[in-house]
Amino acid sequence: MENRMYYTLGEINPDMVMVEYEVPESSLQVFEEEQLPEDWRNDRKPSIARNFGTLRLQARETLLMAFPSVIMTGRELVYIINPFHALMKEVRITRVFKPLH
Repeated sequence: MENRMYYTLGEINPDMVMVEYEVPESSLQVFEEEQLPEDWRNDRKPSIARNFGTLRLQARETLLMAFPSVIMTGRELVYIINPFHALMKEVRITRVFKPLH
């Protein structure tokens, strides 16, 4: 959803769907701002945050990760699921729906 913040309504792919998942207990790691690289929020091209997330995905240590939103300040989180993690085989899709446009 955070990706939608960069587009006007006419630019959003009308075929886009949202997917709701059920994940194993204790498979979520929430990263607080203090754990992220310095200046991650002020990076004009989000390479600092992207590189940090890519390293976490490549490490395959966590199935589901939550990061503070760059766009929505406060307690908004962006969730990333690691399709390469061993627990991925236990993930279940519980709902597929079209977001409001």
